[in-house]
Amino acid sequence: MSTSLFLLFKEYADVSKAASSTYIEATPLISSDEVLIYFNRWIKVIKFFCYERCNRYYDSKNIESTLYPYKLLEKEYSEQDDEYPTTANYLAAQFASLGLMNWREETDEQPQENYFYYDCDVTTDTFGEMARHKNQSKAVVLLNCSAVTSANPIELSSSSKETIFLDYVKDIPTLYDWFCKNRLPQRIFDYNPKHGDENNLAWMIPGTNRRAAQLEVSKAEAQRLLELAVGSDTTSALWYYDAQRKKHIYFENQQEKRLAFHGYHLQPGEENYDNIDMDQLTLLKP
Repeated sequence: MSTSLFLLFKEYADVSKAASSTYIEATPLISSDEVLIYFNRWIKVIKFFCYERCNRYYDSKNIESTLYPYKLLEKEYSEQDDEYPTTANYLAAQFASLGLMNWREETDEQPQENYFYYDCDVTTDTFGEMARHKNQSKAVVLLNCSAVTSANPIELSSSSKETIFLDYVKDIPTLYDWFCKNRLPQRIFDYNPKHGDENNLAWMIPGTNRRAAQLEVSKAEAQRLLELAVGSDTTSALWYYDAQRKKHIYFENQQEKRLAFHGYHLQPGEENYDNIDMDQLTLLKP
């Protein structure tokens, strides 16, 4: 079981250059600075979810069409032996740092089934690749970077008469909500009696007159809060604000193959409280 996050960007198109797929939104030529603002908006979204254990994919044909006019400009400047801040190189570096993979390089199998978006054959497009992942029992979502105007979920038909529904999201809050409900594998709350629960006190810390940080909820409620928690990377602790108890809850990553965590509530001044990224938590709501 795994999760696949796909990206699609709007593309440059004119009378001489069509978009890579009919469903991709076309954009007029804009300055390279505006292009960077556009890409950085979506890079920010991807960076936010660096704590999620998932595979992240882009489509090289989509990127090629998006950057088409800027690559022409870069070639022109290169021929003049002038320096030009290449948008393509910047984007490649960002994608590499975020672990984004070109899905066209990740698969070499011939499609066993054809997929259609209305009357458009999308078998060899990102939609088709998403459908293949979904048919492999993976959790699949599209980060729609203003690229597609469609009902949500996107509905595909197939040559086997099967209907496939593809979810898409458009910002941090909607992708956060999707992960909370759909991520695979699911996180596991592993109760640690050291921290107690709503019915049991945390243990005393040996050699002190203090107790370990207290978990103030049931195991079931801790599991629910764990599914909502965020973090800094795939090996980090996770955290969330427990509004009912007006405290933050902190989940330590047990560094196991299964996504196992144990947790406890924290107040200012307690150990690990300063590890919590308060600004990150403010971005969860629309």
